[in-house]
Amino acid sequence: MKKSVFALIALGIVGSVAVANADAHADAVAMRQALMKSVGGQTKILGDMAKGVTPFDAVAATAAAETLAAAAKEIPVKFETKSLEGETEALPIIWEQFDDFTAKASAMGAAASATAGVADQAALGAAMGNLGKACGACHETYRVKK
Repeated sequence: MKKSVFALIALGIVGSVAVANADAHADAVAMRQALMKSVGGQTKILGDMAKGVTPFDAVAATAAAETLAAAAKEIPVKFETKSLEGETEALPIIWEQFDDFTAKASAMGAAASATAGVADQAALGAAMGNLGKACGACHETYRVKK
């Protein structure tokens, strides 16, 4: 009887750990996705200004660029947990080449920082070209192709 009780307790503990581990991986993916959606939103703000879809606003452009630069620092942190559970566009090569992945995130941050403080729509357009290249370099290698 005691063995059965201990076995059930042990099974419950193992099951709880497995569920907690699965939840942690799902949370890691959700946090990555939230960060990337924020990056996409800020990039859209800048892109719309650069294209003339919305009027150029130096304060808003700087705020979006600074938000992108801060997000770039968070990208490696959000990808420390290797997880491909659920719907994700991340590729396993991220963790095989994590130093390169981190370098590409850093390059994106540098391009975003260079975008902060642009004076006009033309300068924003030029800066967005560099930012787009930095983002694309990472997506080309580390994201599922659509």
